[in-house]
Amino acid sequence: MIDKIIAELKNNNSFLIVSHINPDGDAIGSALALAAGLKAMGKKVTVFNQDRVPDIVSFLPDASEIVHELSDGEWFDAAIVVDCGTPKQLGDKFNAFKGYKKLLNIDHHLTNLNFADIVLMDPDACATGVIIYRVLKKMGIEITKEIALSIYTTIVVDTGSFHYGNSNPEAFKVAGEMVDIGVEPWYVAENLYESQPEGRIRLHSLALNTLSTHYNGKIGFIMVSNEMYKATGTTAEDTDGIVNYARSLKGVEAAIFVREISQGRYKASLRSKGRVDVTKVAGKYDGGGHANAAGCVLSGSLTEVRSKLIEATEELLLQQEGMKIGS
Repeated sequence: MIDKIIAELKNNNSFLIVSHINPDGDAIGSALALAAGLKAMGKKVTVFNQDRVPDIVSFLPDASEIVHELSDGEWFDAAIVVDCGTPKQLGDKFNAFKGYKKLLNIDHHLTNLNFADIVLMDPDACATGVIIYRVLKKMGIEITKEIALSIYTTIVVDTGSFHYGNSNPEAFKVAGEMVDIGVEPWYVAENLYESQPEGRIRLHSLALNTLSTHYNGKIGFIMVSNEMYKATGTTAEDTDGIVNYARSLKGVEAAIFVREISQGRYKASLRSKGRVDVTKVAGKYDGGGHANAAGCVLSGSLTEVRSKLIEATEELLLQQEGMKIGS
């Protein structure tokens, strides 16, 4: 499938690159790396995201050029969706936009719905940025220091600084190559982890007060409300990493982080230490992701949402334990 994607990139001239709402480092880095590669070929490229670029990845080259509005009069030969496997996660603005001839998709989510005309998907890739790297290399495009910085950042973010189970040999190989090209790991780490505003730290402090464990300590739960945002002057962007407090607890197999979107609507982020497939929980509520990292949106009161997620995760753990006993 990589050859089909490459043929489209070579044979067309104008591209719209889009990634999922509430973008993370992989979404932004992948989009910017691909855009830079296409521009080097002389292509016309626009990068769009419905939401603003998170401050922690605003240091990436050309991040300030990402647009957040689309005009009805615009037209592109192809739209390329990166790091997203479901149309819903692209947001209302892009889904209402019809100014492109073909839809391409480059992604690494196992739950990809195969919604595009051509899909290049590899769930074994540690980050979508690594797939972008493969495409650019196969096309003979030079990986400049600027492109390398974006690709390296996608890997660091999606492997949790090489903490997660997706830290495979390719992740280290590509990261090492990006460092050889000129990326300075300390510079990326400083921007991602050591430039946090005070409000973000205070938000995390409030969230920690909600931390609880369930099912004999195998499930961790933590949450953030809109009141917490108001009290600390923060936004959903500042919740990045909160789920890892619950995940890091000794004995926890699955972690649940819930943040309030609006009255009666909540976004759930689910994490596993590698022995539980949390997409099975997210899938019950039209969500998706990876076995170790998934998400979904639920409606109801916080009490209802909390109960649903904990019960679904308990059922998953019960099934897993039953399979072990039967094996």
